[in-house]
Amino acid sequence: MPLDLNQIPIIPAKTAFIGHLMLITWGIQGHWSPDSYLFYNIIYLGSILWTMHQTENEKPAQLAISINLAAVFLDIFTIYCYFPSTFWFTEIFSVICAMGNLVLRFVTLSILSRMCIDSSNGTSDGIPPPLQNYISRGTSIPQTYEDIDQPPQQQAPGSNAPFFTPYR
Repeated sequence: MPLDLNQIPIIPAKTAFIGHLMLITWGIQGHWSPDSYLFYNIIYLGSILWTMHQTENEKPAQLAISINLAAVFLDIFTIYCYFPSTFWFTEIFSVICAMGNLVLRFVTLSILSRMCIDSSNGTSDGIPPPLQNYISRGTSIPQTYEDIDQPPQQQAPGSNAPFFTPYR
């Protein structure tokens, strides 16, 4: 059964922001987390605030989606490389909060996509333009191919020549 993020109930962006803020704050409490974890999460939280402020423009939401997708990979890399070697309660709690923040990113991705669609009045699908070539949008309309190397062939008016003439 594929994961459909549109089935997640609508959670306001403010609630997602507060959730990320709490989980990031608890995630950096341990000694395991590098300074880069705080750096890219501050940029991410700033992009969410900008998205909530500019609700009529889709560009902040697209930027927040892009930062969110990059932060998913950065979170996985950071948790994998800097997993604590000591098993104190504070260190384990900090890592659990960082993992919770990683899970919350997928919920926030759905929220940001809806905000992007709402701000563009439904003319966009919520996927940032740099990522549209890599993510299938599920369109069933085939795109026509236009050969720009060859000039278009024109038929003489009144001729009903078939498209393919067999050799004789």
